Amino acid sequence: GLQRQSSNHCHWCCRLSHYLRLRLRTVSQPTSLSSYPWLITLARWAPWSEEIGRKIVLQTSLFLVNVCCLPVALGPQGMTSVIIGRAFGGLFSAGGSVTLGMVADMFPPDAQEYPLAFIVLSSVGGSIIGPIVGGFVETYLAWQWTIWIQLIFGVFVQLLHLKWVPETRSTVLLDRHAEYLRKIKVKCNAVGPTEHKTWRQYIMPREILPIWFRPFRMFVTEPIVSVLSALSGFSDALIFMQIQSFGLVFRGVFGFSVIQTGLVSYSNQSSPPNSL
Repeated sequence: GLQRQSSNHCHWCCRLSHYLRLRLRTVSQPTSLSSYPWLITLARWAPWSEEIGRKIVLQTSLFLVNVCCLPVALGPQGMTSVIIGRAFGGLFSAGGSVTLGMVADMFPPDAQEYPLAFIVLSSVGGSIIGPIVGGFVETYLAWQWTIWIQLIFGVFVQLLHLKWVPETRSTVLLDRHAEYLRKIKVKCNAVGPTEHKTWRQYIMPREILPIWFRPFRMFVTEPIVSVLSALSGFSDALIFMQIQSFGLVFRGVFGFSVIQTGLVSYSNQSSPPNSL
């Protein structure tokens, strides 16, 4: 998700800067706005997934992120629509906080290392898709096609998630099972753990504020949360800096073409550690 968008960011910024006749730095700074609200909303989506379910939260996030591609691609030919679309796209991104919660739902603590490794692999592997595709798009297509391809990919992923990924949150599953038991009249007094809560109760300040501030309270009071959050941010920073440095090094120093520079990221990921 975010790794794929960020890895494609440098390519469409080059085309956009030529189209608007602005400096690359002037274009790249506002269009990177999706990363800033994403850092905050990661902690806002996760607690809601624990209350109302993982699937509905991820589907809502995917839909809103896809919608935010439209003002960038279809808006007036200027920076305003780009800034608005990118900022709200980052604001609506649920990110890995919900998917890692799904791992905790499905696997016991002593069996989570392999699922977590797969999640990290998909996250890091997504960073090589953008440069490979972006190099050809930057060379042969208009800059809007970068956003259209991102939208097509996002809709495809949302449909796959809607079709194949089930709900994993235990409280939601228990609510559904209790409703099923009442429906078939096996246990008419069966009640799920959160069935009594309505949407009106969720939006009351005394309910919504503890939900929103739960991750920040854990960040301050739980050292393991703060340490692992810093580690996660540092690893993401390394990925993004590596992606942005490819153009500076391989195009600026070695004279690679745009397509060749994009393919370097694939060779970097697929080569063995001792190949250098």
